[in-house]
Amino acid sequence: ESDLTRAVAWNSSAPTLVVDASGLAVAKSAGAATLTASLDGQESTAVLTATETAATQLTFMPGSLTLGIRTSASLRVVATFADGSTSDVTSQSTFSSSAPAIAAVSSSGVRGIVSGLSAGSASVVAWFGSRSVSAPVTVTAAAISSIELTPRTVTISGNGVVSVRARATYADGSQSDVTEQALWSSDDVNIAP
Repeated sequence: ESDLTRAVAWNSSAPTLVVDASGLAVAKSAGAATLTASLDGQESTAVLTATETAATQLTFMPGSLTLGIRTSASLRVVATFADGSTSDVTSQSTFSSSAPAIAAVSSSGVRGIVSGLSAGSASVVAWFGSRSVSAPVTVTAAAISSIELTPRTVTISGNGVVSVRARATYADGSQSDVTEQALWSSDDVNIAP
C-alpha cells in the first residue's frame, strides 16, 4: 500500500471548497462540496461540509489610538470563536468612524487604517459577522515632544528576535504608540538590519 495523494487529480464540485494537488481542502465559505480524486481511470469521492463559525468576541489591537494630524496607524480586529481559537479578521471586517472629518478609517483595500485629519475625538467601529467592536481615537494637533523606545536596552542571543515599540509624547501631554509610523534605522546593519 502506498500514498498516491500527490499523483491523483483532485476536483471540487463547488467553489465552497477548493482542493490543491496535495489533497488539502480549504473552505472558502459555508456549504458542501463533493471532492473527487481520479487516477488511472479510477475515481473516489468524499462529501465535505463547511460550517460558518460565528465569532463570540471581537477585540481591537490596540484598544485605542492617539494620532497627530496627517498621521495614520492601523487597527487590527481579532475574533475569538466558541472553541477558544482566535483569528485576525481585519481584512474581512467592515469599518466606520463616528467623525470621519476627525478620524477617517479605510473599509476597503487595506482595511483598518485610521488617519488623523483634524483635532478631536472619534470612535472607530468594526463589524465582523453579527459582532462589532469600537475603539476611541484621539487626534491631537500638538507636535511630538519626545519618543521613547521600549525596551531601551536588550541583549539578544544568536539569531534571536526582539520586538521594540516606539511611544510618542505630544506637547499637550497625550501619548501614542507610533511603532508602525516611525522610521527605523540601526547604526550597525550587521547586527540589526
